[in-house]
Amino acid sequence: MKKNFVISGIVALAILAVLWFKPALSPKSGPDEVTEASKETVASVLLFADLWEAEGNDECAEIIRIARSAGELPGVSMREFDTRQPGEQAQHFKVLVSPTVIITGPDGIEQTRLEGESSDIVEQLRTAVNALGNSASEQSGGQPR
Repeated sequence: MKKNFVISGIVALAILAVLWFKPALSPKSGPDEVTEASKETVASVLLFADLWEAEGNDECAEIIRIARSAGELPGVSMREFDTRQPGEQAQHFKVLVSPTVIITGPDGIEQTRLEGESSDIVEQLRTAVNALGNSASEQSGGQPR
């Protein structure tokens, strides 16, 4: 009986420890994170897609690659959300189609939304990312591309 009590106590302490440390260890994933990240950036690119499709040779894969390249631009933050595990962000931005790319301004307000996969969407995204590169370059005092 005493052994069961000790084991139960250890399990309870372990659960409490996990609950106590979990918020400190896990990254924020709510809509507020986009707003916080945007305060430090020119724009944020949010990609909602089945990320396993990135290795393909279709429009979806190209959209994923272009969106990811935006994250390499100065002043542009990039976040990916797997649509196979929809969450708070997808609900917040009312994402119904995969892939969806949303570009927000520094205030976190949506400026561009591209939904679906087609050659037109690929070109529109490429144009939008190039414009982000120009904006980031101009804001940092560099020459536009």
